[in-house]
Amino acid sequence: MKNFLRKFHAYSAMFFLPMAILFALTGILYICGIREDFMVKKQDFIIKLDKKPENLQNFILDFLKQNELKIPSNITLKRFKGDMQVMGSASYAVLIKTIDNGLSLQTLERSIIGQMILLHKAKVGQIFVVFSVIFSIFLLLSYFSGIVILAKKYQKTSIAFFIFGFVITLIAAVASV
Repeated sequence: MKNFLRKFHAYSAMFFLPMAILFALTGILYICGIREDFMVKKQDFIIKLDKKPENLQNFILDFLKQNELKIPSNITLKRFKGDMQVMGSASYAVLIKTIDNGLSLQTLERSIIGQMILLHKAKVGQIFVVFSVIFSIFLLLSYFSGIVILAKKYQKTSIAFFIFGFVITLIAAVASV
């Protein structure tokens, strides 16, 4: 059993190490105030209209083509924050808002760091979100397997460090909220 736990612990840790590095780095960046808009390339447009277009999606795509702007990889319009709609992905998006005399259109091309922050916040496609949940489960399993591996040899020391870590975490959390 211990041999299985050692292999599980080692191999799952190595498999998920890139994910752990991604989450650690983006967490540090986020704590330091770097958000998904870090080094974003924005373009703003006001489109004056007499009446609302019948097919907004086609209208936006035509506007992008006529102005030689990048077409998003996902052209489906989705509701976004109130009366705003979005077309695109985490790397490149077009935000559309209806205003009194037409449309406000904004293109956002995010930097790699901005995209990584969105991965951390799970504001991306379902594949990565599911993989993140699996990573979190395996992170807990890895901790528990490590505890079981060391339980008999370092039982008192391990329990003391766990209690010490729990108390420090609790103090830091209570003092911060």
